[in-house]
Amino acid sequence: GIGPGAGGIPPTWPSGEGKRVFAYLKPFPALPKLLAMLNQLGCPAIVYGDAIPGAVRQRYRSETLQFEDQRLDLGLV
Repeated sequence: GIGPGAGGIPPTWPSGEGKRVFAYLKPFPALPKLLAMLNQLGCPAIVYGDAIPGAVRQRYRSETLQFEDQRLDLGLV
């Protein structure tokens, strides 16, 4: 797994109210429901998921939810 000190870029958090959410996700059947829920919450969220299809990313990307392909510095997440 990826742990602190494994390197990566600093996160750039999207706007939003409330606690920040970082999710390391792979495609699974309920992924669209989870992404829709994150959008409804309006909290700043970063989803790391290099296997998530572009169409899914495009549909759920918003001011408060962004997708990341590059490894993030988990010490700063």
